[in-house]
Amino acid sequence: KNGEFNLHSVFFNSLSSVNPAIRKYSKVGIIISDQLFIAQHFRKVLEIKHLTADEVRYVQTIYSNMIDACTNSLNELIDLISDDQYQMQDDERIKRIDGIYDDMTERVALTKRFTGEVWMLSGQRSIEENDTDFLDKME
Repeated sequence: KNGEFNLHSVFFNSLSSVNPAIRKYSKVGIIISDQLFIAQHFRKVLEIKHLTADEVRYVQTIYSNMIDACTNSLNELIDLISDDQYQMQDDERIKRIDGIYDDMTERVALTKRFTGEVWMLSGQRSIEENDTDFLDKME
């Protein structure tokens, strides 16, 4: 009776311990660097001139929502690679990490698209401003 209980106890305890190989899983590092990428791109966009106050607030709102989502994913990732947070087998942990990776990859793509559009808008306004200045000087 005790032998079987001990076997079950060892099994359930092993589910709470994270395999060191999972902590070193390449996607863990990529997820973290993706979050840094997102934050850096939004910070650069917030420094752009030629945006109205409403546009800056809109970019800040998108940035805040994106960072909140990234922080939630990062917290889940930390729990997944920390002992005693979840009771799961290695393949279950890997699947959850893969899901976070996929979400973060989508967020990076959205960030690139969104910040690219903001840069383009700013560039167009800069050109318009230069054209207006040039025409004013011609008069």
